[in-house]
Amino acid sequence: MHVFQAAFHPQQLEQSAQVQLRPFDRAEYEQLKIGMSLTDVRSILNRGVEVRRSETMATFVWENPDGSKITAIFQSDKLKSKEQLGLH
Repeated sequence: MHVFQAAFHPQQLEQSAQVQLRPFDRAEYEQLKIGMSLTDVRSILNRGVEVRRSETMATFVWENPDGSKITAIFQSDKLKSKEQLGLH
């Protein structure tokens, strides 16, 4: 059995965490357009958390530390709907 362990410099981990935790605002929400791919949405908001999936639909949530959030529903990897709560 082989154990794979990646070696990361502590500064790289810190930078990665900062990128993932970077707050987003209403301006980024407005950049999301119906029909965009999940990859395109992630290029604006980062990874997000998949909270639900069916055969053709997936729901992702992005949440800021203050509780404001974006919920996006994708059908066949294309943005079908979006909503926001508490963004400024």
